Amino acid sequence: MSVLSRLFPIKIIDAFENDNKLYTIMIIWDKSNPLGFYYLMQEYTQDGKLLREVTLQDEPSNQIRQFAFNKHDQQLVVFKKSSHTWTAEKWRMK
Repeated sequence: MSVLSRLFPIKIIDAFENDNKLYTIMIIWDKSNPLGFYYLMQEYTQDGKLLREVTLQDEPSNQIRQFAFNKHDQQLVVFKKSSHTWTAEKWRMK
């Protein structure tokens, strides 16, 4: 295990606000995971109460490269790159 993963198991990738809720997307270093990490999305109230957590597993053949939040549609957009093409997956945040 690297020094980085031992000392800093979490790195915040993105954070955004929607409907008075805060969302964070973190990368969690985990040597037991096939890629060595996974993404954790958390939803909080404005006063800091954790409402839910969702784990996003990355795939070697279709890797997550970027996250974006579309405020107009209130959707999280996950951009993935495979060996041949890019895809975008939309997740509703309500």
